[in-house]
Amino acid sequence: MAGTITKRESSWELLRILAMLAIIFGHFVGQSGFLIWGQPLQTNAARILCHGGRIAVNIFFIMAAWFMVDARITGKRILSFYLQVWTYTALITGYIALRGYPVGLKAAVASVAPFITKAVWFASAYLILLFLAPFLNSILDWKRERQRRLLIVLFAFQCIIPTLLFFMPMDDNWGAILGWVCFIYLLIGHYKKFHSNDYPLNKWLALGLAIGFYALSTGAKLYLSQSLEQSALSPFVHDILALISKFCGRCLDDYKTLPNLVIALLVFYFFRHLNIGNNRIINFIATGAFASYIVHQTPAAIPIIWRFGFQCNQWIKGDNALLYALLVPLAVLFVSIILEWLRKQTIERLYINSSPFKYLAAKIDRLLGD
Repeated sequence: MAGTITKRESSWELLRILAMLAIIFGHFVGQSGFLIWGQPLQTNAARILCHGGRIAVNIFFIMAAWFMVDARITGKRILSFYLQVWTYTALITGYIALRGYPVGLKAAVASVAPFITKAVWFASAYLILLFLAPFLNSILDWKRERQRRLLIVLFAFQCIIPTLLFFMPMDDNWGAILGWVCFIYLLIGHYKKFHSNDYPLNKWLALGLAIGFYALSTGAKLYLSQSLEQSALSPFVHDILALISKFCGRCLDDYKTLPNLVIALLVFYFFRHLNIGNNRIINFIATGAFASYIVHQTPAAIPIIWRFGFQCNQWIKGDNALLYALLVPLAVLFVSIILEWLRKQTIERLYINSSPFKYLAAKIDRLLGD
């Protein structure tokens, strides 16, 4: 399925921006102590919004597959991606160490070898997917019915079983992650090849359904969690409500569950049909989306950026804590746009046309069979 990558209109770039902002917001709420120290009204609102980050993970997987299935994967692309991630993790960790903040051994190893550890795991999953794409594309060259049978089996194992086993501990190891991204790649590739113009659905209805499913799940989880605190409940009713609450929470937090996937697909469908044209401002802002993920999730930076960078200890207990939490992702994205522009103008220019870079890129091309 080699070909030219589909042109990314600004609707895709806007989706990238919004999805990354949701991820940053979710990380801030979960990593800063917001849910522990914030006021009840503020924390309840944050609990409703923060689950969007896990749905956004699925959205990124779906978008990656949508564009990758028609793209020619080259050694230059893979190596450039690796060096982009390495530049941020290494320099940010080095800067934190020079400022005198403690950097543990695990964080130090993750800074020089981010793809060996599970640090910035989404980047690692994407890198592995780049290497697997030629193999997965060969499966997408199978006959339609053979692909469909494989997808039914994968759907059962990768999505239905995790959804039904919501009461078990969430499986988030590398095997589960790679199995899921391969399933998403094949699912989206099959859809794009055979069904992309089938089943027309009004894009606003799709968005409304996505918002409705999300609101129902988050509202039910929050309401049931508060109801479980009532001592008047009988043990039987308490156990039933706890089970329903756990199901809602798992479906929001585990991207391998059916409700999470459905919401992500509906949002993706909306933006695929949005067609806002080419907006240079949106496209420029989107250049910092991926960089913002690396910047705020470099292991050594996680405790530093929230506590000292944004002084969250002084804000999360106040009346404006939720507004502050909503502004933090925008600030992270703004800084990352500047850093990414500087990286492209300086560090990337030093190696992109160098002989070692071209040599390694050619080696990867041969490894991929080009």
